Amino acid sequence: FLFLQYTITFGLLVVSLFFMKQLRYMLNTDPGYNTENVIMCNMVLQQTSWDLISDELLEQRWQKEKANIKLIEQKMNESPLFPAWTYGETLYNNLSTMPMRRADEDDYIEVGLFISTPEYMNMFDFELKEGRLWDSTDVFNQYKCIINESAKKQFNIQDIHSVQLQPERRLWFSNRYDNDGNPPYEIVGVIKDFNTGHLSKATMPILFVFIESGSPYNNVLMARFIPGKQEEAVAYLQELYKEINGDAEFTYMLMEDEVAALYAEDKRVSRVYTTFSLIAIFISCLGLFALSLFDIRQRYREIALRKVNGAKRRDIMRLLLKKYAYLLGASFAVSVPVTYWVINRYMEDFAHRTAISWWLFAISAIVVTAVSLLTLTWQVRRATNINPASAMKVE
Repeated sequence: FLFLQYTITFGLLVVSLFFMKQLRYMLNTDPGYNTENVIMCNMVLQQTSWDLISDELLEQRWQKEKANIKLIEQKMNESPLFPAWTYGETLYNNLSTMPMRRADEDDYIEVGLFISTPEYMNMFDFELKEGRLWDSTDVFNQYKCIINESAKKQFNIQDIHSVQLQPERRLWFSNRYDNDGNPPYEIVGVIKDFNTGHLSKATMPILFVFIESGSPYNNVLMARFIPGKQEEAVAYLQELYKEINGDAEFTYMLMEDEVAALYAEDKRVSRVYTTFSLIAIFISCLGLFALSLFDIRQRYREIALRKVNGAKRRDIMRLLLKKYAYLLGASFAVSVPVTYWVINRYMEDFAHRTAISWWLFAISAIVVTAVSLLTLTWQVRRATNINPASAMKVE
């Protein structure tokens, strides 16, 4: 019974420590772009009802929205609170994908697609590995792209200037430009990989396509505020939102909080394992207390005889603890490979994971052994304090 309890306790404690380590690893891993001090909000409310509106009212509404967009641009540019801002998709939860292939091959690969402005690329401090980012030479109706390292690897690209990428279908349509055909895209730059979601998922190949300015309707406004000025930044945006949308409720998010929220389920799992580990340790202590109490009481006469014959307390203690030490050792020996296998099976689908360190097992062994020895030592000390004459008389 104790052997089973100890084995389970060792295993649960190791698993609990591992998930805490994995959680810290995921929360502290650099996502590959700068998430600090970025506030996000929807500044322009999307119009959803257009029925029963005359052409005149429709034109008035359109002109008002254009004025609001211009006002946002003016206010954001003149505020010293925001050194950078842009409209765009969130990087931490990208769901837009497009089948792409090398222009000289036939096999398609699902690629994450971002439509980005130069401000968007500069705001998040992407690390350029090769080529260039967007600059003044780029225009909307070009067929150029920037990819990440994973895309370069997936498409087996050695020289970005000698390979073009072909989308399965056109990536954009516009009434201002020719929409015929589906030309391949020239690669102008490669950036370092960044995480587009939970770290359990593999880093996906990414493709950026140029756009001159982001849309306030389909994207969120993202603004980097000066460190320590969060309250002032929120108040400024709230006032601007009120000026545009009246009494509509203003809501905002911090990018760091949204990235951390990806791991809310992992935090709950970690707490569950920690709770079960503490319960297992408590139950093991109760079982150990009961069994050791019964065992030692059965040996009161033996203890008395040894004391009469000159045995010291440490000798008796060593004798009585030896059996439980063997039990602890055997439980630990069985628990280590089983726990290692269970963790590996659970984490086999995680693309990014921390190592199963030796100290996880060491801490588990130290904690369980220390708690057990304290319980046993207290029992043995009580037994060795009994008067030998009383113990012999009872027997």
